[in-house]
Amino acid sequence: MNRLANFETRRTVVGVAALILAGGAGSLQVLPPTFLLHKYKEFMQMYREGFEVPVPTDVARLVDEVKVDCKITDKDAAVFELFTVFGFNMFSAGSTKLRGGAIIGIPYNFRYKDTSEVDVSLLQVKADPDAGDFDYDSSLGKKLLSSLVLSENAKRFAFAREIHSRCTYRYLGSCFGTSLTLLSGYMLGASLNNRFRLNKAPVFLKVGAYSVCGLIGLVSCFMLNDAINIYCEDHSDGKAADISEDYARGGVEFYEKEMLKNKCLRRVMGPEGEKYYTLKGNLHKWIRMNRIPLSTRLDSLKERVKKYEDEKK
Repeated sequence: MNRLANFETRRTVVGVAALILAGGAGSLQVLPPTFLLHKYKEFMQMYREGFEVPVPTDVARLVDEVKVDCKITDKDAAVFELFTVFGFNMFSAGSTKLRGGAIIGIPYNFRYKDTSEVDVSLLQVKADPDAGDFDYDSSLGKKLLSSLVLSENAKRFAFAREIHSRCTYRYLGSCFGTSLTLLSGYMLGASLNNRFRLNKAPVFLKVGAYSVCGLIGLVSCFMLNDAINIYCEDHSDGKAADISEDYARGGVEFYEKEMLKNKCLRRVMGPEGEKYYTLKGNLHKWIRMNRIPLSTRLDSLKERVKKYEDEKK
C-alpha cells in the first residue's frame, strides 16, 4: 500500500514539474516582447559615440503615412515605437495585442536616397582576407552600395510588412503552442508508462522510451513555432502587397535588393560568405526552415504584381 502511495506521489510530482516546465517554456515566448521589450530595444539600438541614433523626421513621417494606408486602428497605431536598428535589416518585436506594444527597428540605410550618401564606414564588411581591402568603386562594390538604397515604395512596403506582422496574436499562439506540444511529450510518456508498465521495466528501456517522448515533444514544438512564423511572414507580405500595386512593386524591389545584397556579401566575404548565403541570395538553412526563402517571397510578390496588371486589361 505504501509502495503504491509513493508511486502515485512521484507521478504527481513529475506531472506538476512537467506542467511548470511547459508553462515556463511557453512564457518565454511572451516575456521578451512584453515586459522585456525595452531591454530588447536597447540591445538592438544603433549607437554613435554612446548616443542613440535617432530616426530621421522624414522617415518617421513616412511610417505614419504607411500606418494610415494599413488601415489599423488609432489605438494600434499609437503603440508603435520607432528606433534605428544596428545593421542593415528591418527589425520588429512585440505586438499591438500585448501590453508592451510594438517596436520597429529601421536600418540606417533607409535614410539614403542615392549611393553617394552611403557611409561605407558603417558597412563593416568582413572581406575575404586573401582578397585584401574591398574596393567600393569596383563593379561588385557599386552593386553592394546600390542594394542599400531603396525607393520610397520599397520602404513603404517594408514598413507595412512590419506593421501588419505586429498586429497579430502570434506570440500568444507560440506561447500556448509551445506549452501544449511540450506537455504532449510528457503525456505520451505517461500513457506509455501506464500501458506497458515502464516503471517496472529496465532502466535503459525507461530512459530510451522517455527520451523518445521528450524528443517528439521538442520537435513538435519547433515545427509548430516554425509554421507559425512562416504563416505570419506570408500573411504580412500579403497584407502589405494588398494595399496597392505600388506597395506590391515596392515589395518586389525590396526583396530584389535584399537578395542582391546577400549575393554581393557572399562574393565579398569569400568562403565565410558561402556559409551564410546561397548563390540565389537566400540565407542558408541547414536543419530548421523557420523563415520563408527570400526568393519565394519575391516570386509571390511578382505574382501579385501580375494580378494587378491583369486586372487593368
